[in-house]
This record gives sequence, structure tokens and C-alpha cells, in this order.
Amino acid sequence: MKKRLFGVIFLLLAGVIFLTACNRDDAMSFSTEELLYDFDYMMALMEETFPHFGVAERRGIDIRALAAQTRQTIANYPSSMAHVAAEFGIAPGDMPPMDANVFWSIVQNEFFSQVAPLGNIMLLDYAQRAALRDFYVVPGIITGLDSMQRLLVTFEGEDPPPFNEIETTGEGLPLFQHNWDVFDESSAVTLYAAQRAFSERAYEENPALYRFIFRREPIREEPPEVFTTERIDGRIAYINFNTFRVLNFRHYSWRIDRFFMYTQDYDHLIIDIRDNVGGRNDFWRMLIMFTLWNEAERPKPEVPLYAFFRNTEQAYELGQAHISTERFATRFVPAANAPMPLSAILAHNEMPALNAQDMSTLATGVRLDGSINYLSQSQLHFTQERMWIPRARFPFEGQIWLLTSENNVEAAAAFAYNAKYTGFATLVGEAPGGGFTSTVMTHFNLPNTGLIVRWDIDYLTDAYGRSLEEFSVQPHYANRPGMDALETVLEIIEERG
Repeated sequence: MKKRLFGVIFLLLAGVIFLTACNRDDAMSFSTEELLYDFDYMMALMEETFPHFGVAERRGIDIRALAAQTRQTIANYPSSMAHVAAEFGIAPGDMPPMDANVFWSIVQNEFFSQVAPLGNIMLLDYAQRAALRDFYVVPGIITGLDSMQRLLVTFEGEDPPPFNEIETTGEGLPLFQHNWDVFDESSAVTLYAAQRAFSERAYEENPALYRFIFRREPIREEPPEVFTTERIDGRIAYINFNTFRVLNFRHYSWRIDRFFMYTQDYDHLIIDIRDNVGGRNDFWRMLIMFTLWNEAERPKPEVPLYAFFRNTEQAYELGQAHISTERFATRFVPAANAPMPLSAILAHNEMPALNAQDMSTLATGVRLDGSINYLSQSQLHFTQERMWIPRARFPFEGQIWLLTSENNVEAAAAFAYNAKYTGFATLVGEAPGGGFTSTVMTHFNLPNTGLIVRWDIDYLTDAYGRSLEEFSVQPHYANRPGMDALETVLEIIEERG
């Protein structure tokens, strides 16, 4: 009886495994017409919300022409990709059929990678979705709760009113909640589970197929340490931040604080972010700048920025969500509660460097303060539910140097900009690569596959109207001939004695 029962259970489990495998394969199956519909939907969405067509064109990238070419590649597959398959040793007769994996590969490699990092544009794969999901879902869950909003409001005052007398907006973090819906949309969950299963199976069984789809080797190495430190000659402190993309600041804040405390009296502090491709702005704001700023010697200046949005209803709604999110999270602090008409902004702010061609496609915007003026030792905002409060302060009285490179995008690029224009640090190296944005990364689902695309919805400028995507922050010192940024700064320090 036990053997028979075991046999029945075994057959049931085998059936479940078989059906699951079949379902995962089916999850990748779409007609060419369905995939072309997703591509057309994506381009229509870009026309509605992506503000950098003009910047791309001045860089020599015609996004619309590239999209038309990519669409033809999808429609004419497999012949359109036979030359690429041949590079990976795949004969025309052995090319995989058109499905969501092939569609993902064409759109990511033939379209998105040609535009990136402009506007942080990307088509996510299964690994990127898994790595990013908690950054949006967890804050979305927490701040979506009315009780959490009341708690945050309560911490703002010394003598807070009772909970039942506090008025709350109910908006929480709209862009985080938008992303939560995107990342956990049912077709996206199914699709990315199937893509993960395919990638694991393909690399073991058919490495050439894996490389043809993903155009890379599998990522099997452990990620680098978030930061490493060194002390040079007892007078130069060195800290290298490899990433700002961490979920829990408390795992790192105390170790970073300890290093800053022990090196507080050094003559020089070198902060190296050359390999840093971003993450969370709150990392560099709270754990680096706020901790090190020597307010006794210099007050923290404002960092005026302007975010503009496309002339469409959807762009306006996302702009409103952006402003509501920043009002709640207080990172890029908005000067208005809603996107303002472009004419109203220009009436009160002289911006001679605004590009007229770009402005013809933009309708609204908002003035922002990108500084760290709002931060205080006891402040609680949405990222600090995982931090020790109050924050430590170890004002650095010596010279701070920031090493930058073209690898720096999103939060790393923002750090470089803020560090230069507040006078926090002297920049050495290369200009950041782009991805300047004041918004939470904004993601969208494609309707049939559920694939997740992203791009920035804001056209970010400085106080003069220069697009930061077009006019990246320039370092104070470029790399000297034959030297990298670290060698350059060490030589500068030696020359100064």
C-alpha cells in the first residue's frame, strides 16, 4: 500500500514538473504579430513620455530610424539575424524560432544598447528584474500604508498631534507603487521565470544559443564589495565605492562611519567611484556627504535643478507622481505641488541655455533643490527605516577628492554633479557617462509579453537650462597623459606638498 501510494505521489510530482516545464516554454511563445504589437506599443509609449529624442539626435542617434530598422529585424527574422548567429557558430538552420527570448535579444541589443545610457534606457532581463524588484516593492508596500505615513509625519515635529488628528494624503510614493505594479504584473512574473529557466538550461546544453540570446557569458562571479578602504602614508585616506545599490544601509553605515572617524584628521580623502554605475541617491547623500560635510567652514548651498516633462497627458501624470514622490521622500525637493506650465517657469527663471528644439516637445516642469540641506541627524524618511538614527557626523577638514569616469551613471553621476557644484569635492578623471535624472527609475510593461522596459521621464537641466544628459559635469582635473585618475590625484597631492 505504501509503495503504491509512493508511486502515485511520484507520478503526480513528475506530472507537475512536466507541466511546469511545458508552461514555461509556452510562456515564451508569441506570434511575430504579437511581438511587433509590443514593439509598436513601446515606441508609442516612448513618444508619450521619453524626453531625450533631441539629445540623442545631436549625439548622432536617430531613435525613430533605429526603431524602424529594429522593427524590420523582428519582422524578417531569422534571415535578418543570420549574420549575428553565425558569429556565435549557429548555422541558419539551427537558429531558434522567434519567441520572447529572441524578441528580447533583438530589442535589447539592436535598439536599447545603441541608445544607453542616455535616459537610463533599458529592457530588463530576468536577473535585472530580480535584482531591482525589492528596491521598488518594499518601499511601495511600506509607504502605501496609512499608518506608516502618519508615523513619518509624526517624526517631523517636536510636539506632534495625535494620530487621529493628522491629515494624510494617501499618496505615499506613487512612482514606487507604479513600479511595484510593473514588476509584479502577472505576465511579467511568468515571462521572467521562463527566461530564467531557459538561461540556466541553455548555458548547460547549448552555450552558443545562450551567447546568441544574451550576448554575454553567464554572470557567476560574486559581486564586488560595496566599498573598500586604504590608508596611504598616514595622511591620505582612500575609499572606493563600487556601487550605491544596496537594500539595507545599516549593513554598511557603521563600517563607513568608523573609517571616516579614524581618518577624520587626515590631510586628504580620496573617494573613488570610477566603477560605480549608480543605485540609490540616498546612499551618497546620507552615508557620504551628510557625514563628511564641514558646516563650520562652509554652509551647504542649494543645488537648483529643473525637471521638464513631455507635452502629453501621460507624461503630465507621471510628472505629478514624480513630484508627489519627492515631496514625500525629500531627495530632490520640488518647489511646487504639481508640474507647472513651461511659460510659468520661464517667467520666473532666466534659462538662456534651454534648447529650443527640445522645449517645443516639453510642456511642464518643476524647480527642484538637489542639495542635502533638508537632511538632519534625527530625520526619518522613507529610506531610513533601515538606518541607525541619528546619523553620525565626522566633518572632514582636509581636501576631499572624487575620482570619476564615464562608467558613472544615474546616482553615481548625480553624486559627481552635486559634489562639484556644492564645493564638496574636487573632481579628477573623466566626465560621467549620463543617466542624469531626478526621478525614481520609471518602468513599463509591454502588453503581450510582460517584458519590462524603462527610461527617464524627466528632462533634467541646470539653472541655466543646459540638459545634464548633453552637458555632463566636467572634472576639475582630467587624467594626466599615461595616468589613471588615482595616479593623477596622487601626483597632484605630491606636487602640493
